[in-house]
Amino acid sequence: MIEALRDARASGVRVATDGHDLLLTAPAKPPAAVVEALVAQKVAIVEALSAPPPLDAAGLPFTPCRLCGGRDFWRASIVAASEGFDPRGWRCYQCAPPPRRLVIDACSLPPAAPGIRVIEAAARPRPAAEAARRPPPCTGMP
Repeated sequence: MIEALRDARASGVRVATDGHDLLLTAPAKPPAAVVEALVAQKVAIVEALSAPPPLDAAGLPFTPCRLCGGRDFWRASIVAASEGFDPRGWRCYQCAPPPRRLVIDACSLPPAAPGIRVIEAAARPRPAAEAARRPPPCTGMP
């Protein structure tokens, strides 16, 4: 995780993106050192928060967010495409919350099994036999 982002979250500052800008939300004015670190690493933070999660063969996220461990994802619905939003890219709901009044598809990963951690995951298609046995880990909602 990016150190400035980790420090901001530890200080109670929620960091999200709006295009190429960072949006900070905090219960009080953030410490100057936290803001300066975010400004210094802005490009890396925006890229990290905007990067889509790994997807399975069905095109759905299958691992928690790489930055925050969140298990809820969203993407602009096909309806929002007419407003210029890309309906293909899944985003972490915590790291990059959707704009207000945007029609979205949502997806949540099931809770992790006790004692199991995902250390590293790579997007890979599942064999057809395995995919036929199990439903995808989450589904888009209209």
